[in-house]
Amino acid sequence: MASYVNTDGFQDSKYFARSWALLTRDKGWIKPVLALWIAGIVPILGPLGVTGYIAEWARLTAWGVSSAPKQSGVQVGACIKSGWRAFLVGFVWQLAWSAAVFVLLMLPVVDVVVPVLSRIAGIAFALIVRIAVLRATIYQDVSGGFRPGTIFQMVENDAAGLLRILGINLIGGAIIVTIATLVIGIAAIPTSMSFISSGLRLESLYLADGTINEQFLIQLLTWIASLIPTILTVCFILSFFANILEMIVMTALGLWMRQFNVPAWGSNDDPLPGQIPPANQYYAPSAYAQPPYTQQVPTGQQVPYAYGDTDYGQNTHGGVGETHQGPNQGQ
Repeated sequence: MASYVNTDGFQDSKYFARSWALLTRDKGWIKPVLALWIAGIVPILGPLGVTGYIAEWARLTAWGVSSAPKQSGVQVGACIKSGWRAFLVGFVWQLAWSAAVFVLLMLPVVDVVVPVLSRIAGIAFALIVRIAVLRATIYQDVSGGFRPGTIFQMVENDAAGLLRILGINLIGGAIIVTIATLVIGIAAIPTSMSFISSGLRLESLYLADGTINEQFLIQLLTWIASLIPTILTVCFILSFFANILEMIVMTALGLWMRQFNVPAWGSNDDPLPGQIPPANQYYAPSAYAQPPYTQQVPTGQQVPYAYGDTDYGQNTHGGVGETHQGPNQGQ
């Protein structure tokens, strides 16, 4: 880890560097990333487990624990449950977004610009959905993701920080899409030339009534089918890097959420703690936690339950205030 990268407390800059430092801080960090990559192949349960694992790690980060992804003792079933929770939160938010766009499309005048604006705003909206997912993960309850007033209060408090994280997401996504396009394009060149030459040899590409010639349509479908193995292979390989990008973005959101003093959160219906520090102010959680939550701040090797563990023993927000001992503590 580079010496200039700080991974403790809240800081309003270097989200990528700090997220990367957390991801790679433990020896063998590539192992859980590879495991997530392979797990994603499993239909339905695989993506849910991957989503839950990433959300649970981001939950630890938001709570103030500067830890790398867990490499052992991961509860697969609990991660799937967490992923299912994330799916429900994302689905409801996306449903509300689609309904809002549909209503706007029904209005005169604005219906022309709505499609363009909705695509642009949809990119930022996806980041807000991740905040809702992270909040639901912190509370270990779907209802935690359905507090739009609280969520938008956080967004309003530090929109600049979210823009930095949005930049990470956009740049990373653009790189992945560009690589995929180039690789698939290069792989398609031989078959494309064959398809074009075959098409030119056809006596007519269109029938008299303007419909597509049947032979041309067959050749087109055959050409597309020949590219499917290449497309699937490229998508599978790049999904490895897409997982890394998602881990970095979600962890960056966890780092961003530290400024709202997660250890001092009460129940889901409670407002944010009254004293929210300025977005550009660095602080350590242990120095900012307020009674009665001071004893809940993780110290040493004590960490809040995560990765779906629900044996909390305290009626706190998702058990985030309950701690357990690390493997070397108390010896």
